[in-house]
Amino acid sequence: VTTRLATITTLRMETTDRATQKYDASLSDKHNGTQQPQIPCSQASTPIELPPQEQVVELLTKLRERDGLLSLHMAYNAVCPELADPEGDLPYFDVPVMESVMKRFPWLLSLMLVQSVSGFVVESFEELIQQHIILSAFLTMLAGGGGNSSGQTIAELVKRLGRGELSSSQMCRVLGREVFIGIVLAALLAIAVFFRVRLLSHDATNLDALAIMVSYVLIIIMANAVGVLTVMALSRCNVERVGAPPVVQVVVDVLGITLTCLVSVAILGVDESEGASSGGNSSISSSASTAL
Repeated sequence: VTTRLATITTLRMETTDRATQKYDASLSDKHNGTQQPQIPCSQASTPIELPPQEQVVELLTKLRERDGLLSLHMAYNAVCPELADPEGDLPYFDVPVMESVMKRFPWLLSLMLVQSVSGFVVESFEELIQQHIILSAFLTMLAGGGGNSSGQTIAELVKRLGRGELSSSQMCRVLGREVFIGIVLAALLAIAVFFRVRLLSHDATNLDALAIMVSYVLIIIMANAVGVLTVMALSRCNVERVGAPPVVQVVVDVLGITLTCLVSVAILGVDESEGASSGGNSSISSSASTAL
């Protein structure tokens, strides 16, 4: 900030010198009888003498030591709004550690509680996972695929929002574009997912590979849509950079596991008789343990 302020001061000194030269030239031309365009009063006024750049740097360094970098940064944004950082962020290493901690902690705490929903989803489909144990081996890949796709969407949108290219009013248009991108990506990845499951997993059947492939396709499309909706919604509060990545990750994880279980039930099915027998065996064993 000190260097930028000193540079701006120097540039303004050069601009004032040029205005002074034009003013002096106009006076000379007027004295010689030459007609020149009128110079605005702002340029024709007597310039204020500014100190050299070295003195400005020394002064700003003392102000930084006395008032801290935050106050100096705020003063810079107030004095030079045309060149100010719209986000108002300090340089990374000048931000206090506890300020970063307190900015991130509420998001992580609340999302940790929300992410517990995935545990209830898995418990609800316990019989499905017991009968098709291959699904548990690919839950990480499925959730990770959704996180990777949504992460790319978030990075792109946050960058565009920071540049002013996008606004929250364009949500529908952005959503349509990202969903289409998700469909194309999912179609390209579907073949790789099928052969990954079928060829590299000895116990997987064609139906297992089909269920995992369909789940992966739906998760990719869903992840892109969730990424757009979350980033655009949080951009209204100007917290998309801090809030969007963890929020989208948790939502995509929970919805991804739910989609996988629902698709697997539809394609693979659940043997109720096997579940009943296992339930009966567990009840008999519990009764026996109680008698003992």
